[in-house]
Amino acid sequence: MIRFAAGLGLSLALILFLVWQQSVLPLEVRISRQLSGEYWYSIEVSGRSVGYLHTRSFGLPDGGWRYTSHTHILLEADKPVNIRKYLEFDSRAPWSLREAQQSIQRGSAAAETVRFVRVIDGLQATDTFGKTISTVHRDFVLGDFLLIERWLLEDSPPLYSRIRAPALAFESGRVRSSAYTLIEREPSGYALQSEASMGATVTRLLPSMLPDSIDVAGTFRFQRTDQSTALNISSPAFREVYLLPVTARIPELEKIESMRLTAMDRETSASILNISARRQTLSEHRGTSLATRGLPDDRIEALLRESELESDQKDEGARIDRLLNLLQERITYREGADSASLTEVLDRGYGECADFADLLTVLAEKSGMAARTVIGLAYRDRKPYGFAFHAWNEVRVDGTWQVVDPTWGQRFADATHLPLDDEDLATLKLYGSQQNALIEVSEIVHHES
Repeated sequence: MIRFAAGLGLSLALILFLVWQQSVLPLEVRISRQLSGEYWYSIEVSGRSVGYLHTRSFGLPDGGWRYTSHTHILLEADKPVNIRKYLEFDSRAPWSLREAQQSIQRGSAAAETVRFVRVIDGLQATDTFGKTISTVHRDFVLGDFLLIERWLLEDSPPLYSRIRAPALAFESGRVRSSAYTLIEREPSGYALQSEASMGATVTRLLPSMLPDSIDVAGTFRFQRTDQSTALNISSPAFREVYLLPVTARIPELEKIESMRLTAMDRETSASILNISARRQTLSEHRGTSLATRGLPDDRIEALLRESELESDQKDEGARIDRLLNLLQERITYREGADSASLTEVLDRGYGECADFADLLTVLAEKSGMAARTVIGLAYRDRKPYGFAFHAWNEVRVDGTWQVVDPTWGQRFADATHLPLDDEDLATLKLYGSQQNALIEVSEIVHHES
């Protein structure tokens, strides 16, 4: 007991020392420590996810600090916008900016880059080609970068107080200041409003000073979330843009028995993910799952009557054939179709792959067969050749799970259908959104016909 009490006393002393040590740290360092980590934000327009923001901040081995961000927005097909930015600060007070960079890539065009570096008399800004844009005759320090956070924590300003905070204006190669007004202060955090050319921006901060949401001019909303949700971009253009190109076209898809593929980082040629596939490869999940979207019972029953399933209840293979024919007759595939309920898809007469798959899941389940919708990659055999994010089905037919693709009308889906778990799906979406992924097929085995 004495040893236990002694050990407890030492532990308590260590905790108190760490608390004291934290309290005497400069406020800039304490805020930076609070903000350290990796965070994801979804970007929405009118309730539709059109991109993501990914931020990271961390201490460097020498005691400096680095803040990075990657913003990806997809509003038009073939025109994704990727904005990458970083700021790096010194290891000692006043933690001066060492260097900072912003690059903007629009579609397949070359990135436009602006870089700040510290020079003797301030900061020098250069463009993509290393040409000097301007020289800023002032220092920019960590305290400038965290001025709003310091203001809130140190001064505890009253509501509707204003402050002007400096920031690097990469587009002009200058340091500009913007005014912020404190419009809310609650136990849950703070809300600040700033004015910009697009209109008012409202940023909500948690008590830790971490941004929780940002509303830009009533148009764009950035909402803190997890990686999977942030990458679940519902913009109609995303399937086309996030195509993962292949090093060479894959011929004779219907004859492929098995294949081995490697997803690579185009910039470094490093392997991202190794994938093995065979004909009728099932997803890891073996249970039955309903579609994420439902359909009214009367509508389902009408479709089943239309397909005349009641005349052949025992032959499950025939049921699937009829359901596939029904879907091909009732809806046409339209790449980039707007998200809609299954009822709306049937009414308008067109949809994309997830609509086909969810409809087949609902109809198969209602007709007495276990079914589920599967998400993964599937090879698209037209220019530009590559693997696209796709949805299809697994249906239990006569006691055996089978892979079916209602979008492409494949009763037995070919071997290029690659089911992915959430982690691998998120990884490939991330690389795909950055246009940094390439698929190399290392082995193909054809079956004898």
